[in-house]
This record gives sequence, structure tokens and C-alpha cells, in this order.
Amino acid sequence: MDFQIRITEEGLADLEEILGYSWQHFPEFTNNFGEGLLAHIEMLQRFPYTDRRVAKRAGVRQLVHAPFLVDYFVDEQNEAVEILRVWQWRAPPDLSPLLKQLEISREAVELVDVVGGCIPREAH
Repeated sequence: MDFQIRITEEGLADLEEILGYSWQHFPEFTNNFGEGLLAHIEMLQRFPYTDRRVAKRAGVRQLVHAPFLVDYFVDEQNEAVEILRVWQWRAPPDLSPLLKQLEISREAVELVDVVGGCIPREAH
């Protein structure tokens, strides 16, 4: 049994914004990128429970299509998957400037596993 894919106005606006930006900045890749993203979403027709649940959002699941996340809801009664939002996951900020400020070199913070615990490399 295949589920029907539905998309909210917010989800559609997200897709339009993402693909519009991609067309403007990466026109040579946008067609393949868009087709890949839509194919991944279409996979939910057959496998709506493949991806992870979203903590603190009852019933919401999340499809990962890096660097984008697709939030969706499975409506079993109507055999539908409702795409709620499509958004870009942002990586944590680069901590290099902070480490430089603290005058900690990468070598000083490199850890080695020693008998069930971690200690700085210099302490061996």
C-alpha cells in the first residue's frame, strides 16, 4: 500500500525558496539536486517510517537529505504523508577562533583512550 504525498503551503514555499536559490547560484547542479530531493521524498510513499522521529514534536518525523531536513507527519487514517517543512541543517560553528583565544593548540586537546578513560597525550 502506497501512501499519498501531500505538502503544506510552508513546505512548498520552502522547496521553492531552496530550488530558487540553487537555480540562481548553482544552475548546473540544480536539476539533479531537485530530482534527488523529490525522489527521496517520494520514497516516503512506500516507506513512511524509515526516518527518525523529531523529539518534542509528537508524530513528526524527519527525512535527512543532507544538508536539508524534511519534517513530515504520517497520517495513517488517510494513508498520507504530509510534508510540513524543508529546511537547511546548519553545522555547529567553527570553534577554531575560540580555541585560539584560549591559546589551546589542537595537539594539547588531542585525547588518547587510556584504561577506560581519556587523558591528554602529554600526560603519558
